[in-house]
Parts: sequence; structure tokens; C-alpha cells
Amino acid sequence: MKPGLICAAALALALTLAPGGLAVAGSHRATVDRPDVSPEHQVHLVYAIPKSGKDRRRDVDGTIASSFEIANVWLANQTGGLRLRLDRLADGIVDVTFVELSQTNRQIRRAGAWARDEIEKEINALGFNAPNKVYLAYYEGSSTFACGGSAWPPKLKGNTAALYLATFINGVPCYSGLSGAGDPPRYGEFSAIHEIIHTLGLVAECAPHHTRAGHSSDGNKDLMYAGPLPLEPSRVDSERDDYFGHGIAGCPDLARSAFVEPAVAMPELPPEWLAGVRCTYLGYGKRECE
Repeated sequence: MKPGLICAAALALALTLAPGGLAVAGSHRATVDRPDVSPEHQVHLVYAIPKSGKDRRRDVDGTIASSFEIANVWLANQTGGLRLRLDRLADGIVDVTFVELSQTNRQIRRAGAWARDEIEKEINALGFNAPNKVYLAYYEGSSTFACGGSAWPPKLKGNTAALYLATFINGVPCYSGLSGAGDPPRYGEFSAIHEIIHTLGLVAECAPHHTRAGHSSDGNKDLMYAGPLPLEPSRVDSERDDYFGHGIAGCPDLARSAFVEPAVAMPELPPEWLAGVRCTYLGYGKRECE
């Protein structure tokens, strides 16, 4: 596992099968968020390419949906059955949307640690800013800073995480490939869950082992670890004291999140989340809400 390559935006502030198996997309490409079958809080997946960038059709060949389903199964196995609620169509297929951004990869790379912010700004402006959703962008481009990035409310408000699929760090590719049906989770799958957990406001500063803007210092086997050791995730908050099932009053907890299923009693929104309000990201920590 690559050392410390997952998260960008937070740092920039200084296998049981899923029910019904792996439901993946068919050949139809969607360029809008299709009608929801549930009003619940959920994660929507986006396949984003830079202007004039290479289109590998990961949205329509099932790559993205399968990869995230595998990640979610791993998460459920770690949490006693809780997983992130995905935006799905009526037939159970994961709703994955394709967008081509207005900026080239070179322009987005110039943002450095703020590349994710440029992606969020663009997809929000395209209408991907529903008040009950967070977004994970599989970006067919690269970053000069990290393999992925995220919001981290309340310090960095936002509703979007991103994986930079074409990034190399010190000559090493972040993603040698995303896992498909029958494969174990790999770096891409762990990274997807890691970045969304950040976007839900975790690891919060009130956690006992919080470190480095949204991470945990509780060992490099922890999914949310950041520190001097290579990240080798194999568990989710194994001590149940930082970001899952910790029971600390007033401290955000993935186990109580409105974005997990099965639904939990008295679900919590991310810190300072504006319930029912649609916001558009303007970049560099600024948002416009209506």
C-alpha cells in the first residue's frame, strides 16, 4: 500500500455480497442525475473527464459501480453491516453520471492541493449539488499533490470527494486498476471510502487519536490513518474510539450518519450541513447557498 497518498483537501488545510449482488451499469450513458427512488441521504458517483481528456467509459462498462460496490461490501464487513447508501435506479443499478469538465487537466493540476475544489465547483455548477447527496468523482486526470481529495466539514465545507485516477506520486501510479466483480478491494476501493468518510466530517477533531486534519494516528492498518508509516488499511476504527461507534457525545460518528444504511435512529448530518439547502461551490472554501 502506498504511503500517505490518499487525501488531499483535508491536508490542504495546513466479502459477503451486497444485497442482490453487484448491480452495475449497462451501456446507456447518463449525463444528468437520473430520478431518485429514495429521498434518503446518499452517495452519487460521477465519472469526470477533463476538457478534451481521454474517455475510458468507466461509467458504462461497470468499472466504477463494481469498484464502489466492492468497497462498500468491505465496509459492511468491518462495521457489522452498515454501508454507505448509494444513489440507485429503480432496478437497483448504481446511478453513475458522466461529465466533461470545462477545464483541461493541465488547468486543474495547476490548482495543486485545491484540484478537488475545482472539480467540485464544476460539478456543482452542472447541477450536482442536491441537498441530500455527497458526490464521489472518479476523475480521469491527475494531481500534483495526492491520489485523492475531499471536503472535511466544518473546516472545509463541501459535498464532493475525488479520486485522481491518472496520478503518479514519485513515479508510482496511485491506481493500477479498480477492482471488478470477484476481486478483493485494492487501493482504489479503500481510497473511495476514505475520501467519503472525510466528506462526512471525519475524523473529527474531538476524536482521541485525531491527527493531520481529519485522520487517525491509531496505527497504519486503520483506514483513516495518516503518519510516517505506509498506509495498509485492513480495518475501520478497530478500537471504536475515533470515528465509528465511539459513543462520544457531540462528536461526529460514521455509525450515526444519515448517509449509511440500514438507516439508524436519529441520523446525523455532517458538521454544519445545511439540511434541505442547495449549495454551489465557488472554490477555495467558498460556497453560495439558496
